[in-house]
Amino acid sequence: MDKHYSAGIDFLRAFAVIAVILYHLPQYSFQGGNQGVTIFFVISGYLMAKNASYAYQKKQFSWIGFYKKRIKRIYPFLLFSLLIFILIAGSIQIRMLGNIKSELPSLLFGYNNWWQIHEKVSYFDRFANSSLFKHYWSLAVELQFYLVFPLFFLTVMRLSRKRGYQLMYLLTIISILTSLLSPFSIAYYNTFARLYPFIVGMFGYFNRKNINDVISSKKVTKFWLIMSCLTLAVFIPLPSFTGSSLLVSVLTMLLLVLINDKEVEKRTKIAKFRLQYIGKISYELYLVHYSVFILLVNIAPKMNPLIELVVVLIMTVLMIAGFHSFMHLKRKAGRYLGAGLVAVAIGMIIFAPTNRLTADQNELKQELSSNLKKIENQPNQKGNILFLGDSVMLGAYQELEDTFSGQATVDAKESRQISSLATILQGYPNLADYSTVVIGLGTNGIISDESIDEILTQLKDKQIYWITIKCPEGCQESVNQKLAELPSRYKNVNIIDWFSHSKDHPEYFYDDETHLNGEGRSVYAQLMKSVLSK
Repeated sequence: MDKHYSAGIDFLRAFAVIAVILYHLPQYSFQGGNQGVTIFFVISGYLMAKNASYAYQKKQFSWIGFYKKRIKRIYPFLLFSLLIFILIAGSIQIRMLGNIKSELPSLLFGYNNWWQIHEKVSYFDRFANSSLFKHYWSLAVELQFYLVFPLFFLTVMRLSRKRGYQLMYLLTIISILTSLLSPFSIAYYNTFARLYPFIVGMFGYFNRKNINDVISSKKVTKFWLIMSCLTLAVFIPLPSFTGSSLLVSVLTMLLLVLINDKEVEKRTKIAKFRLQYIGKISYELYLVHYSVFILLVNIAPKMNPLIELVVVLIMTVLMIAGFHSFMHLKRKAGRYLGAGLVAVAIGMIIFAPTNRLTADQNELKQELSSNLKKIENQPNQKGNILFLGDSVMLGAYQELEDTFSGQATVDAKESRQISSLATILQGYPNLADYSTVVIGLGTNGIISDESIDEILTQLKDKQIYWITIKCPEGCQESVNQKLAELPSRYKNVNIIDWFSHSKDHPEYFYDDETHLNGEGRSVYAQLMKSVLSK
């Protein structure tokens, strides 16, 4: 088996990390970019199967050797990045290290995804004091996959070909069902719900000859056609997150099989794109970028997105250079420097807040939980007005109830995204009986024309009011600009301009400048009433 360097794989890694970075970009989130993580998982499954098969054929496969390679690849820069960001955050704003005492063990021992599930952390909420290391959940999933991979691989290899594939099919089905049936905020982090991209990657390697036979002609053309489909699948995702992930997994697997052919890789001229240089540092970029964004949001929340990207790239290069310089220090000097930095970091951890949530956010968290229970216990329909929203509207549930005297139905939920609304509306109880629908979505990511068109087609016989958003750390500008265009495209759509009404009133908001305190909720509900009464 040829173990030549693959510029094609680094090309895919570069595409994946760029997608993730664009998704996390504070002011202009690119919908679907989080599928870059799925691409990484497929690549991991494919390469693990490839490298392990090579060692197995040579009778050189070793559990200890496998784990040593993974630890050597992952942990040095992981530890270095944790140390540097703890030192930076502790020096700038110690509150950014809130919860680090309980979070740090999960980062070091590879169970951060389960820690976030336990802490009920939503990956889609954008608070100014979000954890610097929230994106490490995917590294935890990778580490857990590596932990069980030797056993899984050896089991598949020792079974008959048919039985081995049956085991892979069974685990894939279980993983997909876990993703479909679990609450989304849990499925997003759940290792079992994330297992199928790894298995799809493994399956691609084991079946590369059969797949190549099927796509035996015009491979270069087919590579770019599949790459185009992958780009569309990532940045214009399906309404179902699981469906999107499965599609991205299969397309990535096909690309990996194609570029496994050295001649195809050469003829695609991938190297000319120079993206392999980004691919080579994709791991470092992934670990660094989100932490830098969180630092920038706290230091300069209105920084130009292009400048933010430049800062991320510069910070990554500096950290890689610093890491290698540190590793090449003379043993004695390196030991003293490392011990000093670790001692300072430990001091910061000791004095860090026990809980990163401020008193405001603790209050908000309790209110959202209480209001959600009220919504779940309310009748299916009250009046002819339906409010559909996210956590901003959920916080104002009681004020809306009081203002509309119980004659409006409020259906709001934390982390709800516009891409999920079309699915929610399908079969919605008594939808035909509502004449007016008020939509308050957009704070959890950008909104696409496709999602809007699908929703408004479903609601074409109703009067629609869409609320602009106040979310300075999210994609406020792009969302509100898109909403402003709707009345010219749809005669039944009106805009409730909450942004203009509230932008000069910080007293309406909690410290995240998005969710509403008591005064803000009252003003919010009164604005809804005054607009709908006209």
